[in-house]
Amino acid sequence: ASHTLVATVKGTVAGRTVYASPVYQNGLNAATTVGSYTFKVTDISSPDVVGLNLNNFAFPTDGSISATLKIQQREVKITWNGAENVVYDGKAHSITAIVKGENDKDVAFNYSTNNKTNAGTYTISVSLVDTVNYKLPATGTSKVLTIAPQSVSIVWSGIGNQVYRTAGYAPTVKVTGVNDNEDVEFSVSG
Repeated sequence: ASHTLVATVKGTVAGRTVYASPVYQNGLNAATTVGSYTFKVTDISSPDVVGLNLNNFAFPTDGSISATLKIQQREVKITWNGAENVVYDGKAHSITAIVKGENDKDVAFNYSTNNKTNAGTYTISVSLVDTVNYKLPATGTSKVLTIAPQSVSIVWSGIGNQVYRTAGYAPTVKVTGVNDNEDVEFSVSG
């Protein structure tokens, strides 16, 4: 958004309204980014008087002919979206930051870590892409994503009391609760 400094001239010329036009010293008439901007009255006009001349006016010497506009960084208000505690399922999980304010829709974030698949605890932090015009709040800029290990079951068969036979016995093991399309390797000893 642009910010314009509005100046008004006090008084009238022959009973007619006079307007002053502030101009930024680099020739701009509005400021759009964080910074300090000095504006100075460089022209006057009137809807009632044609051809006003600056030489006909004695401007004040107290500094009121110029003014400074300071635009400060906007603190972004964020909320978080996504489950913070999940169970491993072979898919990537993430938590995303969402801008809360209506005026902050153009804010973009960088993530320190996100889209995690394996079991573990991950701290997801955000930083701003635009660090000139926006700043993050002192707190709430990170969330913890916990992916718990998936529980599996082991089912044995061919164990227990068996009657002797010459071929012998070899128990078998089956693992259940594994995600589709995932291979689990295990070994049986004894």
